[in-house]
Amino acid sequence: MKIPSRRIPVQDPTATRALDGQDAALRAVASQVLRAGRLVGYSAATDSAVDTIVSTSGGTIPFDNTKPQKTEGKEVLALTYIPQAAGNWIIVEAEVLLAPSTGGHLVAALFVDEETLARVAMARYMLTAGGAAPVAVRMAWKAADTERHTFRLRAGMDAGGAAFTVTVNGQAGARMLGGAAGSFIQAQEVAV
Repeated sequence: MKIPSRRIPVQDPTATRALDGQDAALRAVASQVLRAGRLVGYSAATDSAVDTIVSTSGGTIPFDNTKPQKTEGKEVLALTYIPQAAGNWIIVEAEVLLAPSTGGHLVAALFVDEETLARVAMARYMLTAGGAAPVAVRMAWKAADTERHTFRLRAGMDAGGAAFTVTVNGQAGARMLGGAAGSFIQAQEVAV
């Protein structure tokens, strides 16, 4: 049995003819198939300035069974992004270089807009002072609209009640690696 086939005409790029409904529908479907899974947007922010987070100024982010709150730690980077389409995935990645004055858990947390609780958080344990370590977080966030959204990276420490100072992008309050050491946050939008 011979299966009937529909021949799809190839349009001359110099021709100007209106597409009939079926050709337009085929092109729309093909466009969506080719677009799905592709990177359709990107934005990033970096900072290599030396900063400090101190326990006496709300720098503690408890390393316990609660989500970090926007009043804990210190905001070290923020990135504003406008999604291209609702329903697309926004992959947000951030990394901050932290050097504590004492041992404890270094914590980084990502927040969306003015939400009270972190969407994701990660910790890294430092046994003693004297070293710097990156703390990275990553999340996939589904855009519900095409409005402006701000992704905020907060960092802090849980030193078990001890006083501390954490240097951001350096060590012991000083710049390291000639200013090449730094923190970043980036958003990549993937079409669905």
